[in-house]
Amino acid sequence: MQLAKMTYVEIETAAAHRKIVILPVGSTEVHGPHLPVDIDTNIPYQLALLAAGRSGDVVAPPIHYGYNEREAREFAGTYSARTFSFYNYLFDICASISRSGFRRIVILNGHGGNATLIQHLMRDLESVEATVACANWWELASETIGAVRESPVGGMAHAGELETSVALYLDPEHVDMTRAVSDMSYNSWYQTSVTRLDLVAARGPVYMLLPFRQYTQVGVMGDPTVATREKGRVIVEATVDKLVEFLNIFKELRWDKKRGGL
Repeated sequence: MQLAKMTYVEIETAAAHRKIVILPVGSTEVHGPHLPVDIDTNIPYQLALLAAGRSGDVVAPPIHYGYNEREAREFAGTYSARTFSFYNYLFDICASISRSGFRRIVILNGHGGNATLIQHLMRDLESVEATVACANWWELASETIGAVRESPVGGMAHAGELETSVALYLDPEHVDMTRAVSDMSYNSWYQTSVTRLDLVAARGPVYMLLPFRQYTQVGVMGDPTVATREKGRVIVEATVDKLVEFLNIFKELRWDKKRGGL
């Protein structure tokens, strides 16, 4: 069910029936010359729709704007909210969903730059009545992704093999593989035993935030040229399976939030 297509009466009924609201959160930003700038929003939104279609839950309208590193904003089509603007906006949306009667919310994140902010937000969301969970979509089926990947570590950092494969399956008409280019030049100086950058492979223990153009001049950090629609299908199906599994578990958990504990 899409919350945006429901009447307020239908929303009240869904809340009364203890439906979970999935809130896709993404970004509008550069993803190379071959992918649209909405990819970080569209992927979690499409995954949420597929999962909710099986679990019977509700998908909220996606949040299209997130937090982007300053240098990434130099690319056309990259639009960013300031840290606290994004933080407060997302808090207010979750609080509003809670006030409308829903008691479980899953934030499904599609943008790496949002991840840390959302994790911190979870602490403040303890003050709302609903219980909120969050997940980065690419972590739900990381084992499956690791099994199908062809690119080395670094090939799935940004607009690379992973996102391009999933886009080829979910939104093929907006993927131009004739313009896909591999850019893993940063591998020579960034991928070390203590600094690694990849959406799926374990990250190194040291985190550095460098100017975006230090990593890439074309908005790609990885190798989209090895992406395929079939890989995308396998990844999407495994990710949706894991999301549905969690939704069913989340639905059955019982606890008193005011007292704490299960």
